[in-house]
Amino acid sequence: MMKKKLFAVIFTLTMFFLLNVGTSSASEVVLNDAEIEKLRENYISLGIDEVTGEKLIQKVLNGELLDSQNPEKLKGKDLVILPDGEKNIIEFEDGSRISLEMEDEAITTFGYSEVPVSSDCSNGSGYSTCTVTVKYNDLIWTISYKTTVTRVSGGNTTITAPRDLYVDMVLYDYVTLDSKATNPTSSGSTPARTAWKFKASHKTGLYTMTRDLAVYGSNSSIYARLEWQ
Repeated sequence: MMKKKLFAVIFTLTMFFLLNVGTSSASEVVLNDAEIEKLRENYISLGIDEVTGEKLIQKVLNGELLDSQNPEKLKGKDLVILPDGEKNIIEFEDGSRISLEMEDEAITTFGYSEVPVSSDCSNGSGYSTCTVTVKYNDLIWTISYKTTVTRVSGGNTTITAPRDLYVDMVLYDYVTLDSKATNPTSSGSTPARTAWKFKASHKTGLYTMTRDLAVYGSNSSIYARLEWQ
């Protein structure tokens, strides 16, 4: 009888140990030295101090989602591009940040969760053609691509499909779901739109996100935003 009780206790403790080990290891992230160094470079470039930056890296290693990538935490944030070329730093409760910056020509932007747009424009008789570079950067993702926007005085605006895509993601694998001008020509109050739609999957399998990095164009403005589902 004692042997059966002893076996039951040992079995119970063993299962408890195995379950706890399995639970903790499933949420942990293993990064190589280059990836950790990349995260350090990113938090330095975002103006995050070392203490906070190392805490954020530990949060990442624990398999937790940074506030800067959490759609629930993005709600209500004033993610507006400053038209004067200065950086707009959006800081979150855990200390993570998103940096939005306008380069070259200042362009007024509108919409929610906007990202920086830089452009190189040429003008002709009654029209303007701009090569636009849209960039998004946070602690984990760096994304950019180019598109061309043509605005005609008194007419419609056209936009091309994304090109020269650049993606650098730490911790995530991504798949391109679509890359095209979803609305190549503006109509009335509806702007022309192009987008890179992608699915990003966390290495642990804990998080999968589908998002669009979109550029909009009309005769009055060019703007961009990161949209999520």
